[in-house]
Amino acid sequence: YLHYPNDTDEVVLFRGANEHDHTNSIHRKVFPEEAKENIEQLFDLRLKLKKIHQVLQDKNFRITFNQLKNYLVRLRKNKFGPSTLSLGELESLCIEKSTVPQADDEPFVLSYNVTYEDDDDNDNKFRFFISTKRLLKFSATSTRLHADATYKLSWQGFPVVIVGTTDYDRKFYPFGLGV
Repeated sequence: YLHYPNDTDEVVLFRGANEHDHTNSIHRKVFPEEAKENIEQLFDLRLKLKKIHQVLQDKNFRITFNQLKNYLVRLRKNKFGPSTLSLGELESLCIEKSTVPQADDEPFVLSYNVTYEDDDDNDNKFRFFISTKRLLKFSATSTRLHADATYKLSWQGFPVVIVGTTDYDRKFYPFGLGV
Protein backbone atom coordinates (compact mmCIF):
# COMPACT_ATOMS: atom_id res chain seq x y z
CA TYR A 1 0.00 0.00 0.00
CA LEU A 2 1.01 3.63 -0.37
CA HIS A 3 1.74 5.89 2.60
CA TYR A 4 1.70 9.69 2.26
CA PRO A 5 3.48 11.33 5.23
CA ASN A 6 2.03 14.71 6.22
CA ASP A 7 5.34 16.52 6.58
CA THR A 8 6.90 15.70 3.18
CA ASP A 9 5.96 15.29 -0.46
CA GLU A 10 7.42 11.78 -0.54
CA VAL A 11 5.37 8.64 -1.05
CA VAL A 12 6.38 5.41 0.68
CA LEU A 13 5.45 2.09 -0.94
CA PHE A 14 4.96 -0.93 1.32
CA ARG A 15 4.90 -4.26 -0.45
CA GLY A 16 4.52 -7.65 1.22
CA ALA A 17 6.73 -10.56 0.20
CA ASN A 18 3.96 -13.15 0.55
CA GLU A 19 1.04 -13.56 -1.79
CA HIS A 20 -2.38 -12.68 -0.43
CA ASP A 21 -4.38 -15.88 0.02
CA HIS A 22 -7.86 -16.56 1.46
CA THR A 23 -7.89 -20.34 1.12
CA ASN A 24 -7.17 -20.94 4.82
CA SER A 25 -9.53 -18.27 6.11
CA ILE A 26 -10.99 -19.05 9.54
CA HIS A 27 -14.23 -17.15 8.86
CA ARG A 28 -16.93 -18.95 6.94
CA LYS A 29 -18.99 -17.06 4.40
CA VAL A 30 -22.23 -18.74 5.52
CA PHE A 31 -22.78 -19.75 9.11
CA PRO A 32 -24.62 -22.91 10.17
CA GLU A 33 -28.36 -23.22 10.82
CA GLU A 34 -27.67 -23.89 14.50
CA ALA A 35 -26.05 -20.46 14.77
CA LYS A 36 -29.03 -18.85 13.04
CA GLU A 37 -31.41 -20.50 15.51
CA ASN A 38 -29.30 -19.26 18.42
CA ILE A 39 -29.26 -15.74 16.98
CA GLU A 40 -33.05 -15.74 16.59
CA GLN A 41 -33.52 -16.94 20.18
CA LEU A 42 -31.16 -14.27 21.51
CA PHE A 43 -32.84 -11.64 19.34
CA ASP A 44 -36.26 -12.63 20.74
CA LEU A 45 -34.82 -12.11 24.24
CA ARG A 46 -34.07 -8.51 23.12
CA LEU A 47 -30.34 -8.79 23.68
CA LYS A 48 -28.08 -6.16 22.16
CA LEU A 49 -25.72 -6.82 19.25
CA LYS A 50 -22.55 -6.99 21.37
CA LYS A 51 -24.12 -9.37 23.88
CA ILE A 52 -25.37 -11.68 21.10
CA HIS A 53 -21.89 -11.69 19.56
CA GLN A 54 -20.34 -12.50 22.94
CA VAL A 55 -22.75 -15.39 23.58
CA LEU A 56 -22.07 -16.81 20.10
CA GLN A 57 -18.31 -16.57 20.67
CA ASP A 58 -18.75 -18.39 24.00
CA LYS A 59 -20.59 -21.16 22.12
CA ASN A 60 -17.65 -21.36 19.65
CA PHE A 61 -19.49 -20.07 16.60
CA ARG A 62 -17.04 -18.32 14.28
CA ILE A 63 -19.10 -15.35 13.17
CA THR A 64 -17.66 -11.91 12.61
CA PHE A 65 -19.29 -8.86 14.11
CA ASN A 66 -20.25 -7.55 10.65
CA GLN A 67 -21.77 -10.90 9.63
CA LEU A 68 -23.92 -10.83 12.77
CA LYS A 69 -24.91 -7.21 12.24
CA ASN A 70 -25.97 -7.88 8.64
CA TYR A 71 -27.91 -10.99 9.65
CA LEU A 72 -29.75 -9.03 12.37
CA VAL A 73 -30.73 -6.35 9.83
CA ARG A 74 -32.27 -9.03 7.60
CA LEU A 75 -33.92 -10.69 10.61
CA ARG A 76 -35.51 -7.39 11.75
CA LYS A 77 -36.78 -6.73 8.25
CA ASN A 78 -38.32 -10.22 8.02
CA LYS A 79 -39.94 -10.02 11.47
CA PHE A 80 -41.13 -6.42 11.52
CA GLY A 81 -41.33 -5.46 7.85
CA PRO A 82 -39.62 -2.47 6.25
CA SER A 83 -38.58 0.34 8.58
CA THR A 84 -40.02 3.13 6.43
CA LEU A 85 -43.52 3.89 5.21
CA SER A 86 -44.48 5.14 1.80
CA LEU A 87 -46.74 8.18 1.53
CA GLY A 88 -49.62 5.99 0.38
CA GLU A 89 -49.15 3.61 3.32
CA LEU A 90 -49.09 6.58 5.70
CA GLU A 91 -52.30 7.98 4.22
CA SER A 92 -54.10 4.63 4.47
CA LEU A 93 -52.90 4.24 8.07
CA CYS A 94 -54.24 7.72 8.91
CA ILE A 95 -57.60 6.89 7.30
CA GLU A 96 -57.76 3.61 9.22
CA LYS A 97 -56.93 5.23 12.58
CA SER A 98 -59.04 8.39 12.14
CA THR A 99 -62.25 6.96 13.61
CA VAL A 100 -62.82 8.10 17.20
CA PRO A 101 -62.60 5.06 19.50
CA GLN A 102 -64.94 4.29 22.42
CA ALA A 103 -62.12 4.14 25.01
CA ASP A 104 -60.89 7.43 26.47
CA ASP A 105 -57.21 6.43 26.39
CA GLU A 106 -56.98 4.86 22.93
CA PRO A 107 -55.04 7.05 20.47
CA PHE A 108 -56.49 8.11 17.14
CA VAL A 109 -55.59 10.43 14.26
CA LEU A 110 -57.39 13.68 14.96
CA SER A 111 -56.38 15.37 11.71
CA TYR A 112 -54.19 14.59 8.72
CA ASN A 113 -53.28 16.03 5.34
CA VAL A 114 -51.33 14.32 2.56
CA THR A 115 -50.30 16.27 -0.54
CA TYR A 116 -48.71 14.41 -3.43
CA GLU A 117 -46.13 16.01 -5.73
CA ASP A 118 -48.50 16.41 -8.68
CA ASP A 119 -51.21 18.20 -6.63
CA ASP A 120 -49.89 21.73 -5.99
CA ASP A 121 -46.20 22.49 -6.13
CA ASN A 122 -44.50 19.26 -7.21
CA ASP A 123 -43.57 18.35 -3.63
CA ASN A 124 -44.76 15.55 -1.35
CA LYS A 125 -46.03 16.86 1.98
CA PHE A 126 -47.82 15.31 4.92
CA ARG A 127 -48.87 16.11 8.45
CA PHE A 128 -50.96 14.36 11.07
CA PHE A 129 -51.93 14.89 14.70
CA ILE A 130 -52.52 12.06 17.19
CA SER A 131 -54.37 12.37 20.50
CA THR A 132 -56.85 10.63 22.80
CA LYS A 133 -60.32 11.60 24.00
CA ARG A 134 -59.07 12.14 27.57
CA LEU A 135 -56.23 14.43 26.46
CA LEU A 136 -58.61 16.46 24.32
CA LYS A 137 -60.92 16.94 27.34
CA PHE A 138 -57.99 18.52 29.19
CA SER A 139 -57.35 20.85 26.26
CA ALA A 140 -60.90 22.24 26.39
CA THR A 141 -60.28 23.83 29.81
CA SER A 142 -56.79 25.18 29.18
CA THR A 143 -55.89 28.81 28.54
CA ARG A 144 -52.27 28.32 27.45
CA LEU A 145 -50.95 26.33 24.52
CA HIS A 146 -47.37 25.13 24.12
CA ALA A 147 -45.83 23.43 21.09
CA ASP A 148 -42.27 22.18 20.95
CA ALA A 149 -40.13 20.20 18.54
CA THR A 150 -36.61 19.03 19.24
CA TYR A 151 -34.01 17.32 17.09
CA LYS A 152 -33.89 14.42 19.54
CA LEU A 153 -37.49 13.40 18.93
CA SER A 154 -38.17 12.40 15.35
CA TRP A 155 -40.22 9.88 13.38
CA GLN A 156 -38.87 8.55 10.08
CA GLY A 157 -36.46 11.50 10.10
CA PHE A 158 -39.20 14.13 10.49
CA PRO A 159 -39.57 16.29 13.61
CA VAL A 160 -42.31 15.43 16.09
CA VAL A 161 -44.17 18.38 17.62
CA ILE A 162 -45.55 17.89 21.13
CA VAL A 163 -48.55 20.11 21.93
CA GLY A 164 -49.85 20.69 25.45
CA THR A 165 -50.51 23.13 28.26
CA THR A 166 -49.05 24.02 31.65
CA ASP A 167 -50.68 24.74 34.98
CA TYR A 168 -49.70 27.43 37.48
CA ASP A 169 -47.05 25.12 38.95
CA ARG A 170 -45.44 24.90 35.48
CA LYS A 171 -46.31 21.23 35.07
CA PHE A 172 -46.71 20.22 31.41
CA TYR A 173 -49.79 18.29 30.24
CA PRO A 174 -49.65 17.03 26.64
CA PHE A 175 -52.67 17.05 24.32
CA GLY A 176 -51.09 15.08 21.53
CA LEU A 177 -48.30 14.96 19.01
CA GLY A 178 -47.99 15.95 15.42
CA VAL A 179 -45.62 15.13 12.60
